[in-house]
Amino acid sequence: MKNITNAIVVAFSMYSKIPMPRAEWSEKNMRYAFVFFPFVGAIISVMLFGLFYIGDFYRFHPVFFGVMCVSVNVAVTGGIHIDGFCDVTDALSSRQGKEEKLRIMKDPNVGAFAVIYTGLLLLVQFGAYVQVFAAHRYLGALLLGFVVSRAMSGLSILLFPCAKSSGLAATFANGANKTIVKAVLVCMLIVLFAAIIVMYHLFGVILFLFAIMMFSWFYFFTKREFGGITGDLAGCFLNLFETAILILTAVAGVVA
Repeated sequence: MKNITNAIVVAFSMYSKIPMPRAEWSEKNMRYAFVFFPFVGAIISVMLFGLFYIGDFYRFHPVFFGVMCVSVNVAVTGGIHIDGFCDVTDALSSRQGKEEKLRIMKDPNVGAFAVIYTGLLLLVQFGAYVQVFAAHRYLGALLLGFVVSRAMSGLSILLFPCAKSSGLAATFANGANKTIVKAVLVCMLIVLFAAIIVMYHLFGVILFLFAIMMFSWFYFFTKREFGGITGDLAGCFLNLFETAILILTAVAGVVA
């Protein structure tokens, strides 16, 4: 029981700014940490649902709602996944070889391209939130997407080859009980997508197929550009997937 508690603490301490008690970052405590990584997304989902309910009740302006949604996401995670997105965009913009890209991702300095693309990412997210709030449709799919994105991000670290023998991805991948953690994450994804399909039928099927295609693309992308997965790449995928779900939900709310 203590190992499970410590795994929860490690997962939330690493991937959120939610205050947690201290726990040793040992291999034993990291063994099941990825099982609880999606629960950070569940907390974001609950907070956004509350914000949606309050905003609807008090008739928030959609623009204000969009700003608050983006802020909640960043506040809960501390921007750790956006940091990964920044590092990856800087590395890709260099148009260098794999080794040089990996070196650039380790550089603590932020380049111009990271600032530009991160600003664009947040702007797109903001616009999608505004549209979703205005349309009042497919909110359940959007909220569950925050859990799905983290389950898929965790799976990428466990399934894909690591680009480096050291680093965050390698540390968690090597410390994890891969068989059990992968099984739990896959079961979690099956339940989540089943719920989305039951709620939204065709739109749920579209999201499921899109998730498979994006995850497959991400596998080949990481191998081709970086030689494997890293923590930054997993964070980048999480941001791209969540933004894509936001866009699909916003568009479906208008045309479907």
